[in-house]
Amino acid sequence: MQTVFLPAEPFAEKTVVAIGFFDGVHLAHRALLSETVRLAREVGAKAALFTFDTLPVKAGVPLSTLKERLALFEDLGIEVAFVSRFSDVCALSPEDFVKNILVRSCGARCAVCGFNFRFGKDASGKASDLLSLLPESRIFSEVELGGTAVSSTRIRALLSEGRIKEANALLGAPYTVSAKVEHGKALGRTLGFPTLNMRPPSLPLADGVYETRVCLDGTIYAGVTDVGYRPTVEGKGERRMETHLIGFDGCLYGKTLAVSFVGRLRDEIAFKNERELAHQLAKDKALAERNFKNERDTK
Repeated sequence: MQTVFLPAEPFAEKTVVAIGFFDGVHLAHRALLSETVRLAREVGAKAALFTFDTLPVKAGVPLSTLKERLALFEDLGIEVAFVSRFSDVCALSPEDFVKNILVRSCGARCAVCGFNFRFGKDASGKASDLLSLLPESRIFSEVELGGTAVSSTRIRALLSEGRIKEANALLGAPYTVSAKVEHGKALGRTLGFPTLNMRPPSLPLADGVYETRVCLDGTIYAGVTDVGYRPTVEGKGERRMETHLIGFDGCLYGKTLAVSFVGRLRDEIAFKNERELAHQLAKDKALAERNFKNERDTK
């Protein structure tokens, strides 16, 4: 997939452009991008999208980084991703946004957006206005799952409550966090449960202990991941994420790993001592191992 950071020279080929931030690339986003790819093939154009590099602060904690979104866009068949700073386009009128950004910079023959899409200065342009300015464009209706609207706002709310399986259902894939493995205090190793210490840039997930998956060199490992402050050993320290990989014993310092959350095991609690903590960690590990085995046996 080609990534074009705007401003740039006008794109030379005709495109069908999906528009949005696509935070988390959830089920509704996937359906919209699938329609974009289908329409592009139908009219003989490149399947493209226009997005922003960062999520506006008022929208909340991002579900995904730009790098993560770009990888998912490519997996879904997008051929060109146009990335802009919000500050570069927020003052444009709806007409100028379509004329100068979509048509001139992105080569748009038409565009695809969600039913609630707003654009232009002060969000004055509506999805219906896009149809007037680019008549061949398509407006995608709301997507529901089990009577619940699929939205990034809803997914953030579920994650903040630790309801990982419900959030994953709306995402269409496990919620995944990418971050670099850092040196820690090796406290987990002294308890018999060495962990990978990570500080992701954003984590809209409730504190707790989760069942996770990590893929290393083509092998998927089950993991137990703690999100929070490690109250038994550190009290109220820095919030971080620690993953114990089951069946893996190696050095991963400095590597960036993608940790996928598949279930919640329990709350993060303060134990009386490290012996009680180690006993609970053994139970967490056994449960995660059993669930992983059952998962593989049913495939």
